[in-house]
Amino acid sequence: MVAQASYLPYINNFKHHSRFTQYKNRFSALNRIHIVKFEIDSVIFPPESAHFGYRDEHNKAIKPKDTGLYTKDTIGLKTLDKSGRATWEVLQGLDHLQ
Repeated sequence: MVAQASYLPYINNFKHHSRFTQYKNRFSALNRIHIVKFEIDSVIFPPESAHFGYRDEHNKAIKPKDTGLYTKDTIGLKTLDKSGRATWEVLQGLDHLQ
């Protein structure tokens, strides 16, 4: 079993809270975000989550742009991407922190 941090639903705006709008406004106001995923990651599980993706109940990888977090623009990731301020990179053949 993989433990999930109890704060993640709040900072990712999956649960409504008193700072919901503030979190989205601050994240989408970034000048630039470079999101890095290691091809071989022994720290982050599932590795897709490094790019805001995940694996469904059938262990199928869900791409970041196919998630509600992106499509509903819950934290402003879509806003950053559509304005050219978000980039995704996969470091081939590298483990986390290598």
